[in-house]
Amino acid sequence: MKNTIDIRGEFYRKDGETLKSETQTIIVDSEYLIYEVLRIIGGKPLFLNEHVIRLFKSIKLKYSDVSFNKEELFEKLQQSINCLCDKNNILNGNVQILIEVNNNEIKNYVYFIDHYYPEDYLYDEGIKTVCVEIEREDPNAKVLNLKYKERIKKIITEKNAFEAILINKDNEITEGSKSNVFFVKGEKFITSRGEKVLEGITRMKIIEIIRREGYGFEERIIRKEEIEDMDAAFISGTSPKVLPIKTIGDFNFESASNRLISDLMRYYELECENDIEEQGELKS
Repeated sequence: MKNTIDIRGEFYRKDGETLKSETQTIIVDSEYLIYEVLRIIGGKPLFLNEHVIRLFKSIKLKYSDVSFNKEELFEKLQQSINCLCDKNNILNGNVQILIEVNNNEIKNYVYFIDHYYPEDYLYDEGIKTVCVEIEREDPNAKVLNLKYKERIKKIITEKNAFEAILINKDNEITEGSKSNVFFVKGEKFITSRGEKVLEGITRMKIIEIIRREGYGFEERIIRKEEIEDMDAAFISGTSPKVLPIKTIGDFNFESASNRLISDLMRYYELECENDIEEQGELKS
C-alpha cells in the first residue's frame, strides 16, 4: 500500500542518500511503517540514543527475523540529521525517522515534518482534552497508521480540543492519541502500565525523574470513572514536553498550578538542556 507523506524542507534522506523533493512529499510502499519522531534543538537531536533503542524495539516486535545493527543505525541517523539541518537550513523542529520493510528489505527515511509547539499560555492555563473510545493495535510498536491519525484529527477538531484521551474496550484510560497521560493524586504521580501504551521517550524520562527525585509513583490500570477523583493531569510527548491538562471531557482540573506538575516541568527542562549540552556547542 502506497503512502504519501508530507515533509518540511526540500531535502530528505533515504538510506543515507540526500534527495530533493520538488513537491515536499515522499512516497513509501509498505504494510507497516515503523517510525520515531524526535526534536531538534539548535541542530542537535534530543535523546537520539533512546529513540534508536525504541525504534529497534518496534522493528523487532513487528519483524522478529529482520537483522538490524543498533550502533550502525545510530551513526547513520546522526549523520542524516546533521546533513538535513545543513541542507534545509533548519536548526529547530521535529524530525521523523521512518523504517520501511518489504520482503525483509529495509529502507530508512529521515526528514523534517511540520510541528506545533504549544504556546506559553497553554502551559500557564492547561489544555482541553476529550475522551475517545479507541484502542490502538499493538501499542508498544510505533507503527504509522494514517487512517487512525485522520480519524483522531477529525474528532479533536470537532470537539475543539487539543488532544484525545484514548479509552479501551475495558473502559480503561491508556494514553493520548499522540502523547502519554499522567495523573496526580495527592503526592503521587499515576500513569497507565507500560504494556498498555506506547512507551514514549518523554514518558520514560519523566518516570526516571519522578523516581530519582523521590516522588510517589504508581504504574497501574486507570479506569475512566477514576478521572473525577484525580487532583491534576498532564500529557507528555516530543513536542508538548510536560503540558498540564485543564479539562478531560466534563471534568475540570487546576493542573497548571499543581506543585508536583510544576516541579516536574522544571526538572524535565533541565534534563533536555543537559542532553543537548553533552553533544557540544549549539549551531546558530
